[in-house]
Amino acid sequence: MCESLGINTVSCDTVKVWFWKFKAGNFDIEDNHVLAALLKLIFNRWVPHELTAEDKRKRKAACFVLLRDQRKEKTLDRIVTCDEKWVYYNNTSRKGGWSAPGESAGSVERRALINKKVLLCICWDCRRIIYKEYLKS
Repeated sequence: MCESLGINTVSCDTVKVWFWKFKAGNFDIEDNHVLAALLKLIFNRWVPHELTAEDKRKRKAACFVLLRDQRKEKTLDRIVTCDEKWVYYNNTSRKGGWSAPGESAGSVERRALINKKVLLCICWDCRRIIYKEYLKS
């Protein structure tokens, strides 16, 4: 197609989409406008080199305000982060290693699914752990 109509006639991604449509028996090459609108929303993002001088000035001013507030009120110090992590009683880890050609690499037994474990729920700020709790599985 590009050879006969020109190199920039259709993108490689469009050809891939058409291929899968044709393979599924759909020979309609018209764009689905609803899907196209959703894709534009999903992939719409600011890229710094596309910002205007005014946008860059506004971004810089906003950063200075955030830094000023941090110095005065320690805004970032008030952020609390929480996370969860499964903790196994038998903490055997499987790690890769090196072996010479022809030698057998050492084996480590795979962790059984019935091993005892607890769910660690933990919250912290910039200074300390605020809350932690172990929940049985």
